[in-house]
Amino acid sequence: MTASLSASGGTVFNWMPGNLSTATITVTPVSTTSYTVTVSDANGCASSDNVIVNVNTLPTANAGPDKIICAGGSVTLHASGGLNYIWSPGGSTNSNISVSPSSTTNYIVTVTDANGCQAQDTAKVTVNSIPIVSAGPDRTICLGSTISLTVSGASNYLWNPGGATSSSILVTPNLNTTYIVIGTNGSGCQSSDTILVTVNPVPVVNMLRHLCVPVSVQH
Repeated sequence: MTASLSASGGTVFNWMPGNLSTATITVTPVSTTSYTVTVSDANGCASSDNVIVNVNTLPTANAGPDKIICAGGSVTLHASGGLNYIWSPGGSTNSNISVSPSSTTNYIVTVTDANGCQAQDTAKVTVNSIPIVSAGPDRTICLGSTISLTVSGASNYLWNPGGATSSSILVTPNLNTTYIVIGTNGSGCQSSDTILVTVNPVPVVNMLRHLCVPVSVQH
């Protein structure tokens, strides 16, 4: 930060430290510094004055650690290090903010302390895509039949009912059953799909027998 110092009352100026000779000077001290200006008039008479430029330390702005979420999710960011805060993007003035970015975003917080000094920090929120899990179309079988169900779109799977973790399973339901499969990709993001297996009853076959009854003939 810089400060502008101005002197008046004469025609010749000499600032120390710096040995500057203009009426107005711009200084950027790294610590609290006393500046003395000697002012001389046209008669050669001189006098001095001094001004202290206090240098306050900057606040230690902290936006917290970077975060990772899955698309559609949200996360809370927590800032510390000052009295007042403003976040960008968004413009929130709270120390804590909940964000749900649709793509990877850098959130910058500007922290102001009691002396009006400011500092910034950034928290990166990485957004990972969710898998597109597909268990295929609904299926129909006859009672007692076995069918293979296959899922795609992720790296790991969990079927319910059953608890199987393979991409393909064999099922023999006795009733209409909806199978739910949860897929997880390499980023740990999840989505699910369902498939209905309709079970049709098998027909009941009735067999009729025709018996021939001998008839006695009398002569």
